[in-house]
Amino acid sequence: MLASLNEVKLIGTVGQEPEVRDYGDSSFARFSVVTDSSYKGPSGEKVDASEWHHVVCNGRAASQVSEFVHKGCLVYVSGKLKTRKYTDKTGFVRYITEVNAFSVLLLSTPEDRSKKRKAAAPVKQAEPEEPEPIGGWNDDLPY
Repeated sequence: MLASLNEVKLIGTVGQEPEVRDYGDSSFARFSVVTDSSYKGPSGEKVDASEWHHVVCNGRAASQVSEFVHKGCLVYVSGKLKTRKYTDKTGFVRYITEVNAFSVLLLSTPEDRSKKRKAAAPVKQAEPEEPEPIGGWNDDLPY
């Protein structure tokens, strides 16, 4: 008999405010996390890539997410992959793979990250720079 392992560990930026629902004694939370990476392309140029992950959790983890995790936070997520099937509004059957989180640890808040950027900024600037988006998230994404 072969052994199997289904374990996911992510460090990334929360891309939206978590959606939290309470069902009597239990809670359920859903949010997205973006992870960034870079590699050298075929001609040697640096290529930046972002990967979006759907994260769900329930129980105590969901309660903590609702209290402490917000858009722009850097988080460490530990869990397992789970694929589920659903029917969309048009009747089309779709599949989605989610990270079923066992734990979500807050590594920094959006305020912490903006303070670090301000501290690293040069003392003299010719003209004000536009702030960069935190972690590469995009408000136009549907999830």
